[in-house]
Amino acid sequence: MPNQNPEQIARDQIGKFNFLENKILPKDLKPREQHELKVGDILITRAGPRIRTGVCCMVKSTRPKLINSDKVYRIRVKESVINPAYFELILNTPHYQREIEKLKSQFPY
Repeated sequence: MPNQNPEQIARDQIGKFNFLENKILPKDLKPREQHELKVGDILITRAGPRIRTGVCCMVKSTRPKLINSDKVYRIRVKESVINPAYFELILNTPHYQREIEKLKSQFPY
């Protein structure tokens, strides 16, 4: 079982988020609470190997004080506009995955 230190950084996986997979924030850094993950947050990887960038998932469960990684975009949708689970589903369709792939090709790695 990973260390459950409240100063940890979240990781995402293809189509699912596992709040138990995380890294410990270095002791000299203070967590920025505005980056705390919440249920319904949409995560999109922005760094790493090209095949791992653009991976989308929704936070379905988490624990308190789990801080988002600087390698991941976090989107909080207005639930009065779109359901986050539906938005996650849309982002992972072949059409939008191709669109994300096109965007990745515009930036050198």
